[in-house]
Amino acid sequence: MKSEEVVWIKHRDKKAENDASEYAGGTMEGLVYVGSLADSTKERCYELVNTYMK
Repeated sequence: MKSEEVVWIKHRDKKAENDASEYAGGTMEGLVYVGSLADSTKERCYELVNTYMK
């Protein structure tokens, strides 16, 4: 389980970097980065609830 979460965190961070790269150097870069992290984390929470609360 722990190794799965480590892999997911790396994927989440890479996705946020890719999403924010479109705005590199601009004022939106940080906002898009944090927003992507939040969206990915929310999705992951739902996945975990659906998996372990059956």
